[in-house]
Amino acid sequence: MESHTKWPLLLTIILSALLSLSAARDTIAPGELFGDADSLISADGSFKLGFFTPGRSKSRYLGIWYATIPVQTVIWVANRDRPLPDSTGVLCISGNGNLVLSDANGTVYWSTGAATGLASPVARLLNTSNFVVMGASGEEEYAWQSFDHLTDSLIPGMKFGWDLRSGRNRNFTSWRSEDDPAPGEYSMAMDLRGDPQPFLMRGTTPVWRMGPWTGRRFTGNPEMTSVEHLFKFNFIRSTDEVFFWFDVLDRSIMSMVRAHPSGVFERVLWNETAQMWDRYWFAPRDQCDIFNTCGPFSICDSSYSPICRCLPGFVPRSPGNRNMGCMRRRPLKCRKGSDGFVKVALVKLPDTSASIVNYAMGLDCRTACLRNCSCTAYAHAEVAGGSRGCILWGGNLTDVRVNPIGGGDELFVRLAKADRSRQEVGGGDYDGGGAVLGLLVHVWIGWCLRKRRKTKENKLGSLSLHQQLQHIQPRKPGAPLLDLNTIAAATEMTSPQRTSLEGRVWSCLQGTNLCLDGDGERGARALLPS
Repeated sequence: MESHTKWPLLLTIILSALLSLSAARDTIAPGELFGDADSLISADGSFKLGFFTPGRSKSRYLGIWYATIPVQTVIWVANRDRPLPDSTGVLCISGNGNLVLSDANGTVYWSTGAATGLASPVARLLNTSNFVVMGASGEEEYAWQSFDHLTDSLIPGMKFGWDLRSGRNRNFTSWRSEDDPAPGEYSMAMDLRGDPQPFLMRGTTPVWRMGPWTGRRFTGNPEMTSVEHLFKFNFIRSTDEVFFWFDVLDRSIMSMVRAHPSGVFERVLWNETAQMWDRYWFAPRDQCDIFNTCGPFSICDSSYSPICRCLPGFVPRSPGNRNMGCMRRRPLKCRKGSDGFVKVALVKLPDTSASIVNYAMGLDCRTACLRNCSCTAYAHAEVAGGSRGCILWGGNLTDVRVNPIGGGDELFVRLAKADRSRQEVGGGDYDGGGAVLGLLVHVWIGWCLRKRRKTKENKLGSLSLHQQLQHIQPRKPGAPLLDLNTIAAATEMTSPQRTSLEGRVWSCLQGTNLCLDGDGERGARALLPS
């Protein structure tokens, strides 16, 4: 009888032990071995750390991916430079806090280095996807963290930019291919020269420039303001750090930006209905996005042919080759004090790597530029709290483009008095008929676009965030991948037709090259060649 009473107790103990072993864990402690079949799951179940084999590869990697979606989407890789040849990989943490990935023969494939000062170190996968080395009590600062070593993606909570105290550069680099997470050709890097700005690089060659931060967005990405109801964007510029980060306003939204092996910088959003990632913005989108396509003192406009034009007051260096840039029609007369400025609106600001930035609130930018004979242009720089400072350019103005969907910034280009009489001039004269008519047309178009955008925002504002996201539709199978410029070129679209299309359906076309639903789709298809 006594033996019978022991069996239920023994069975309970065994089951409890099995459940404990099978329960998801988020931590590795010294002495524990983490093998190929093991995994860590963040406390909220959002992210998973484990070994994986990408695509057609036969190698094994240690990485982190989303745990709640069926498509394995890896956002961080530990040993991207040195893959494991088989499934004998083991991860462990030593008593001094060093994370080490090795194989059955003890060959080390990746490690973090010792983390001094921790009495009882552990490695933990946080709810943010950050894999950290910390004290077991959780009170100390992280001795090491994966967020300081980005792979190819940026998700909410990650910092893209520089820690100036340690000299750490948090850039991210594309995979070599879909099957190989080794560092590829393309990377996103923060350039600290002048006014800081992100670049998409191919090796050491700039491909696309995002431009400086203008308060709510980067000058080369005006679409950011149209999704402020979905995301929070922030750019920090201090003596300690210079970085960009973003967050989602609804935790059910999964979105990230990444450098793609094809050379595209893209933002993608998880479509729960279609169970796939939708690309709804990317760069470069057209020839005007390619860095410095038109040369110095030019402006690139993809709605014109040729796309390169001179800034007001400048003429082509070589009339037969617009890509060589432009030069002044007349020299400046700084010493005589007769120079002034022409305002160029709705543009991506020039390359700021050689600019001078002054964040003094209330500074008169026009006067500051006129006092410096080397100053060729200025723009207002946004300062925390809504005040303004100044960006001053000396020398060439490069990589200026017209933003294709409105938005953009105001650039004030310095001109000699004789050239100003032909242009719209900030605080001065401008040429009557043509300039006034152009200005009125510009204002009218801008008013129409803002009214359409406001109507759409009001309509979206009455929906939940989840419902708003349903307006970003995936491309239908077999539908053509066409952007607005392609449509315009293929149909010899007139300016009024283009303006109509921009105001009516551009929000669905921009950045994603998606086919449109409802009236938008029929409107776009009606303009396509049969």
